[in-house]
Amino acid sequence: MTSPPPISKRALQGRVARVRRIAKAVGFVGHVDYIHAYSRTGGGQYVQGVEESSDRLHIYAEAMDRDASDDFSLEAVIAHERGHQLAARHPSLSSSAALSDLAAEVVASLLGAKIVNEPVARGQLLAKAAGELLLAGVGVEEVERMIAELWTLFEELLCSDERR
Repeated sequence: MTSPPPISKRALQGRVARVRRIAKAVGFVGHVDYIHAYSRTGGGQYVQGVEESSDRLHIYAEAMDRDASDDFSLEAVIAHERGHQLAARHPSLSSSAALSDLAAEVVASLLGAKIVNEPVARGQLLAKAAGELLLAGVGVEEVERMIAELWTLFEELLCSDERR
């Protein structure tokens, strides 16, 4: 299907409100948009602006489809995109922008898992990070070690930010 089925104005408003509520809960800074179209991005896209307040979060119809099918929750999609924002904006993590696409996806998923308050979404994001590494040929024990080390590192970084 190239376009999502039409929805009512009320349903559209409900989606916009839900997306914005979740984005606020995970701390996204900037403009948040719901676009009732398919993007072929998995449902979300973070666009870095000149400054954090001009960053954009685009959530697309496939994020709603994935949420409804229990494939990947809307909370997980939005937390993953917030993970990209944190990686891009954090002084200690912004160098990850120069890393491979694989590394950027793993970092975003782990950061998203760290900040999301919804247990199902957290599990989905941890599984996404592990799956990306496994698909890249990293062994199971190495994946477990890497995720544990990054989890601890991100916990320390995020906690030190909260103390400032």
